[in-house]
Amino acid sequence: MPETASNSLSSFNCVMKVPSERLLFIRLGKADFEQVRSVETAGCNDPWTDTMLKDELSHANAFHRGVSVSAAGGLCAYILCRLQIGELHIYRLCTHPAQRRQGYAEALLSHALAAARSMGAARAFLEVGASNTAAVILYRRAGFSVDAGRKKYYPDGDDALVMSRQL
Repeated sequence: MPETASNSLSSFNCVMKVPSERLLFIRLGKADFEQVRSVETAGCNDPWTDTMLKDELSHANAFHRGVSVSAAGGLCAYILCRLQIGELHIYRLCTHPAQRRQGYAEALLSHALAAARSMGAARAFLEVGASNTAAVILYRRAGFSVDAGRKKYYPDGDDALVMSRQL
């Protein structure tokens, strides 16, 4: 059953073009592979392989959510996370290019942080490309700070920033 936006959007303010009460948060699993893959290949510079996505969508500690503007609408964005030993590890946050600048990534991130906090997680971690300015700004606005850097971490030579925040 879809989760409504009003249940958990409290971590930070997001400016949305679509009212948050119209958003549907959807639990994602292996049955959602095709929709996730569609957003992944359209929206990520270095998309995961089908095997990686399928494995992640069926992982036991998975906390994966997608957002849609209606029950009949397609997936606008998704977040792939795992809850492990009191921590939320964010592996992927991706918005379809046609749906960007609508606030979906902010809504998903806020939803995931609030849900993880309610399940007992004390801290959230992620890694992001240093040159991905939009993502770095999003994470900083959500209260994340840089803990470390990894030089030339990504295949394209980009550095990685390891970021975290208390929940």
